[in-house]
Amino acid sequence: MTVIVPAGLVLADSNIWIDWLIGNDAGRNFDPLFADGRLLVPSVLVYEVPRWFLARTDEEGSQLAGLHLNRRTQCVVDNAIAVEAAQLANWHKLAMADALLLACAHAHDAELWTQDADFAGLPRVRHFERL
Repeated sequence: MTVIVPAGLVLADSNIWIDWLIGNDAGRNFDPLFADGRLLVPSVLVYEVPRWFLARTDEEGSQLAGLHLNRRTQCVVDNAIAVEAAQLANWHKLAMADALLLACAHAHDAELWTQDADFAGLPRVRHFERL
């Protein structure tokens, strides 16, 4: 798979971040995205990704994940984003965290990249089949 990075911001879902940080085959496919640097990071990812490392590896892995996340454009979940997330969750039957990611992407005119099938077919979402 060859990943072509669009001109604007991209919000990579936690599954893409985790695969890239652990360096598996799926993650290496996203090297161009992470090298480009135009990544939007909502606060929910600052929770999800380090927590994954804490549960499966160690504190050092979690801290490394946090360093990478904090170097990117941040999206703080404010009231407007929270309200849009509630609407998106209702319309598309999304879990809270997924709806918050999509609302942050919308607020920053970013494309959401994910390997999560719950997002497949939604506008401004690029769904990648999980390897």
